[in-house]
Amino acid sequence: MLEKPKGQITSVADNRRAATENRIERPCILPGLRPGRIGVISAIGGGSKSFLTLLACVQKAAGLPILGGLWGPACVGGKGVVFIAREDEIEDLEDRLHSICEYLQLTSGPEFENFVRNLVVCDARFLDPTMDYGVVLPITASGEIINPELVVIDTLSRYLPPGTDENNSVQMTQFFEEIEDRIRKWGAAGLFIHHTNKSGMQAARDDLDAAGTERGSVAITFAARGAWSVRKPSKKKGEEHGITDQRRDEYILLEHTKVNLGRRQPLQWFRKNGKGVPVPINPPVPPATPSPARRPRIGTDLGEICTDRMHG
Repeated sequence: MLEKPKGQITSVADNRRAATENRIERPCILPGLRPGRIGVISAIGGGSKSFLTLLACVQKAAGLPILGGLWGPACVGGKGVVFIAREDEIEDLEDRLHSICEYLQLTSGPEFENFVRNLVVCDARFLDPTMDYGVVLPITASGEIINPELVVIDTLSRYLPPGTDENNSVQMTQFFEEIEDRIRKWGAAGLFIHHTNKSGMQAARDDLDAAGTERGSVAITFAARGAWSVRKPSKKKGEEHGITDQRRDEYILLEHTKVNLGRRQPLQWFRKNGKGVPVPINPPVPPATPSPARRPRIGTDLGEICTDRMHG
């Protein structure tokens, strides 16, 4: 199917074809994110959103199932991924990469070679924040550019051009349009790491089991084709799953808060290992509560156990 020039409207023939011919399924880079579109993952500061996303980047570059298959299956050869950081120093990012590779046992073999070839992590804190900075593409051993399939930017607020106000819907809409135009040329999707708004931060302080909303203009939420929220379980949810209050910091929840294409994903639990790597797990099973003993009614056989409700 030929791609229509930007801005062209459909014709009678186009409408007829769309209604009667089987459509070719277009791939998604991440759940609900097609090439040229953006998503956002948000949490309060220190909520493990960057570590979790970096883990997903390593797995995608290596060709491994992403976040236990939640964000995509294994892929032979892996895919090009660019992780642009403006908060963490490169030494800290390398420490995290080491911990991730140790957890994944990614030190040799074809998946390891995919990882070292396909992933570029860029410390962009000292580069001028213009629309052309910070995107360093992966290259092959022969020097050929690998077009990335995923571009991650950590964080949104630090990537904005000078004078751009994240609370200004007009400016943010223009910013996202320019980003989408750029990544569309590579056939890539974009994922912004962002912070939650004041209500999300207050929910965390009040220990509420609620996903936060992206900080800034509603244009951020509108532009995102998919959105995820990262948080630790509330005290109540922890108790429901047999987690003591002292151990709640070991767990994080990933909630799919917005989806424009496909289905919303179920809530996913993670538990940090000794190096802080979020490892996907099944929801912890609370300890079994013994059921109250049922007493026999006077005048019945002991083998004929009953309850007052049964015999009303």
